[in-house]
Amino acid sequence: MSKLTAILQSIQRNLAEHYLFLLLILFSLFSLLFELGSWPTIASSKLNYLSNQVIKPNFLIKDPTNLIEKLTSYMIYLSHLKNFNLIEIIFSLITLINIFVVYKIFKDWFGQYLGFFSAIIISSSLIYLYELRFVNYFGQLLLILPLFFLIKNMLNHRQISTSKLYLISVLSWLIFLTPTGIFYMIVLILTSFKNLKYHFFEISSLAQKIFLILINLLFIAFNLIVYLGNKSYWISLTGFKIANFKLFNSVEALKNLLIGSHDHNLIIQNLPLLNIFILIMLVLGLSYLILNFKNSNRSRTFLILFVISLIITTFNLIAGLIVLASIAYYIAITGIVYFLQTWLKHFPYNTLAKILAYSLIIVLISFSTIYSFREFFVVLKYSHDYLSLL
Repeated sequence: MSKLTAILQSIQRNLAEHYLFLLLILFSLFSLLFELGSWPTIASSKLNYLSNQVIKPNFLIKDPTNLIEKLTSYMIYLSHLKNFNLIEIIFSLITLINIFVVYKIFKDWFGQYLGFFSAIIISSSLIYLYELRFVNYFGQLLLILPLFFLIKNMLNHRQISTSKLYLISVLSWLIFLTPTGIFYMIVLILTSFKNLKYHFFEISSLAQKIFLILINLLFIAFNLIVYLGNKSYWISLTGFKIANFKLFNSVEALKNLLIGSHDHNLIIQNLPLLNIFILIMLVLGLSYLILNFKNSNRSRTFLILFVISLIITTFNLIAGLIVLASIAYYIAITGIVYFLQTWLKHFPYNTLAKILAYSLIIVLISFSTIYSFREFFVVLKYSHDYLSLL
């Protein structure tokens, strides 16, 4: 009996300590599994279309870009099923994991409460709800920023295990193999070079150092071999394979963030990617980043990513826009933190002022979330029809 009591007390303590994490799981499941019964079925004709993309197992040797989409298509190819619902379940789980990664990133930066609110804001955004749950070219792009900042967060710790250095290598490869990811990898290396050098020389075992170098050299060698057999491979990695250079695409991208677009090539039409609350916080966040540009590595990184994404839009509007929208949400969350810091600095000992500030943020986040869900499920008349995206 005493053991049972101890177990129950342990569960109670964990629930009290991690209740926000559990709430995040419930919220994520709601956003992912809404209208569960209408998950799509893939007709045999479309199954053949997908199978033709990956007819032989050596497709990764020829061109490993769009890795997630190709692996998923290959699973369909291997299954030989006329109706394949599992694919959406898999991508929903990937989305779920992605939300938790976002939570961890902002929890490390700003604490568990703001980490929780940040994950809610991003996972309820229109672009996030639409893109990441589908097996398509653009959905993969939403993985770039969470992986980017997850790596930076690990590197910012004073001490990290060798196993985490291997994990950093694998995550870096995933970013690299995502279209346009090569540009974000360059930013990652330039902004974290000192940290990378420090952690590498902190490894005490010479064998571990050699092995870490070796696996990364093998990855580089593999990419060079792919290039020798496929001269357009590096263009595929940049995401500019079907590039249409237009200088005014950056203006179009900002228009999509603020107003929406009538362009049928954009998946979300006539709806701004940022609601009014996120827009206000974005302005605050940009102000904060500019003011702290000289003294904060994070501020410099955010602004560099923002500029890089705008530049990418001039070559590939949607590829740049999706990451740009994600960065806008990250900066908006920084704006929320800046607002709270400024408010609490002026009222450091006023309990009522603190309650008012946090209550205002909670109310605005709630309205932002409800508004995003309404856009997605009602205004956009969201359809789970995977085939429409092929």
